[in-house]
Amino acid sequence: MPEVPGRASLTDEYVRRLTGFRHGAPADRSEAVSQFVASFADVMGDACDEAEHVMAESAEVQRDWAERVSRFRSDSKVHDALRVLAEQPVVTARYLQQALAVSGVTARKVVNNLVDVQVLEPSGGRFRRSEVYQAPALLRMMDRLIPGIQPTALPKPRPAK
Repeated sequence: MPEVPGRASLTDEYVRRLTGFRHGAPADRSEAVSQFVASFADVMGDACDEAEHVMAESAEVQRDWAERVSRFRSDSKVHDALRVLAEQPVVTARYLQQALAVSGVTARKVVNNLVDVQVLEPSGGRFRRSEVYQAPALLRMMDRLIPGIQPTALPKPRPAK
């Protein structure tokens, strides 16, 4: 059963309606099927509405990022890194090096540029020893949109060296 934000777990209703169909009197099965299908259709409609909302918010984050990196040359790997961040909002320079198929020096420059334009920020917390960076706009968007998940505790960025 799809989970839809803003609605309590629908598992009980799903099971109740399905049980009504499976174990109800044969004469009542037609009504039980109608209720089950109507209930399921409502949930699917809500899930589609939520998917549209997620896509709109994601597009807004992407537009913001594109505006922030617009000062870089069009062939800069910074632009390619945005596509990587859309799928992996917590990265290291080494991860970007592999994902973008670039040198370590180029990957480090990409990270530094993304930090400068505030697309990425250094992560702290348990990652202090490794240089982990996070895309806070995307992480916060995911926290708002995914039901039942505790907000991501974004540690305070480490001071610059």
